[in-house]
Amino acid sequence: MADAVIETAARADPSDDATLCGSSARYQLDPRRITQAELDWAEQVLARTGGKVESHADGVGDDYKAALYKRLAAAGSPIEVEQMCLAIGDTALVSFPGELFTEIGMRIKAESPFARTHIIGLANGCIGYVPTREAISQGGYEVDTRRAADESADVVVEQSLALLRIVSTSSC
Repeated sequence: MADAVIETAARADPSDDATLCGSSARYQLDPRRITQAELDWAEQVLARTGGKVESHADGVGDDYKAALYKRLAAAGSPIEVEQMCLAIGDTALVSFPGELFTEIGMRIKAESPFARTHIIGLANGCIGYVPTREAISQGGYEVDTRRAADESADVVVEQSLALLRIVSTSSC
């Protein structure tokens, strides 16, 4: 790897804009709202299992999801998010403290003011999965175990793009 860095540095044009700029933002996402039907289901599962959560080799079982639904229903507090953006020239790195579905990252990249934008997930914390609305309608492991509200993808895109715009217009 060192050889590749040395070779790249030798080819670099010193007139290239290599200014480093950065900023960060903090905001909140609404928590997932557990429906009464989900809560009733969770109560039934926990009554049957005695509240014990068994480990599974291939994912999580109903016992895990039921315990999660009970915690989410009881918590109700907003989810704190911190994002950072660093840019070097026309390349930006945007962090996110969780796992965004691919379509969300692709939208951020497509609307970014930078020529190249990279999303760095699981940075500055771990709030879990943030799926698209379409994925929520389809269900699945990530959707079932998420903590964030249905509209979180739109908020994350809006906040990420605002952060990218701030960095792109700053005079570092």
